[in-house]
Amino acid sequence: MSKPTSPAPAPSHSAAAATMQALVYARPNAMELRTAPVPEPAAGEVLVRIEAVGICGSDMHAFHGHDPRRQPGLILGHEFAGTVISGASNGRRVTGNPLISCGQCEYCRQQRGNLCANRTMVGMTRPGAFAQFMTIPEQVLIDLPATMTVRQGALTEPAATALHALALANKALVPALSEARVLVIGGGAITRPGRARTVAIWCSTQSAPPPPAP
Repeated sequence: MSKPTSPAPAPSHSAAAATMQALVYARPNAMELRTAPVPEPAAGEVLVRIEAVGICGSDMHAFHGHDPRRQPGLILGHEFAGTVISGASNGRRVTGNPLISCGQCEYCRQQRGNLCANRTMVGMTRPGAFAQFMTIPEQVLIDLPATMTVRQGALTEPAATALHALALANKALVPALSEARVLVIGGGAITRPGRARTVAIWCSTQSAPPPPAP
């Protein structure tokens, strides 16, 4: 699910003194709209004005108190799109990888940042995108194509999750995914792009269209 937000004006004075509206996980089954300081970017970070944000299933787990990694007082949200409003990247329309790895450890050097012992996560170990502004390392930002809306951009992360799963399956399957019978279970934000991509893979190898979905 992606919800567009009304673009907030850029802070007119120092970020440390400016305030913003943020939706905060207050306690299990309770969210509160609070006034909070606009975060100030650390070295290597930028300030992003959030313009669209998705609600992940993991956000719902946190809301119900089922995720001990997300503690009350946290700003949730890691599926986002917006505009950079600080530094040399000012004006870029972006989304980003919410998993932030150190880039230096053995796992990172093997391109396995998901196993980085020093990794952090937007909306889990650092404030997320259920707010008007958010800081994030510039290195994890991804530019949005000019033709892509911010609502579409906010779905980049769940779509990437589905595509990654299909890529792994395609490497492991014998025969290839395009020749296999596949069952995609569920109708959420992860399974929908996964199902669509599965059909696309099938179509690319067939002379006739696949049967219509039930």
